[in-house]
Amino acid sequence: MTTNEWIAAIIPFALAGALLILGVRHFREEGVLLNNAWLYASPEERKTLNKKPYYRQSAVVFCILSAAFVVVGLSLVLRNDRILLLEILLIAAAIIYAIVSSVRIMRMNKNADEAGGEACVYEKDGRIDFKTLFDLFDSKAPNIDETSFCFRTDPNRVEHFIGYLPQYEAPYWIGLCDIDGGCSFETAKELFEAPVFDGRSIKDRWDEVVLLQIGAIGMEDWRAAQIAGRQK
Repeated sequence: MTTNEWIAAIIPFALAGALLILGVRHFREEGVLLNNAWLYASPEERKTLNKKPYYRQSAVVFCILSAAFVVVGLSLVLRNDRILLLEILLIAAAIIYAIVSSVRIMRMNKNADEAGGEACVYEKDGRIDFKTLFDLFDSKAPNIDETSFCFRTDPNRVEHFIGYLPQYEAPYWIGLCDIDGGCSFETAKELFEAPVFDGRSIKDRWDEVVLLQIGAIGMEDWRAAQIAGRQK
């Protein structure tokens, strides 16, 4: 390869590194949020915008694009144009993810807005009470990881995550809370009674809880799945 060819090959690798750094920083929710939802939001909208899902959305897109530029660099070094087909697939994956995740975020925001102060969401003819959600976790039901909620008394509607990962000794976990980096527990009881939300627990603040998703599934879809399951 000539000097110019090496320079041309280095550029995509440098871009890949920059995008990877941006991706990691966004996963950590550090630095300026590079997302259309934030960039085009008015100053008033920014005051109440829950940035967490947008940080995550941008982080995933940046990481996928980073991989795409690595592929471009490899195609130049190896002089193999066929590798570029993988780049097309990665870019397509980034676009599809951006669209799907945007719809998901819109649904979560809609659920929170429609709840507008409601303590919980509906199941059958009544609402999901504390015991229903607790029993899902205590019985180690499938598809409960990445369950999220916000507090109706929180003007910023910050999204909090809880979940269950059976491969760990302390499988129950809480994400954003009073403890930096979150925390984990051995039992569901410890999770729901941990005073880590402004010094109070989920159980203590249940009247303020607005469920946004269970097992990474929006409440509208989750309710539909529960109804369909009961009808079988």
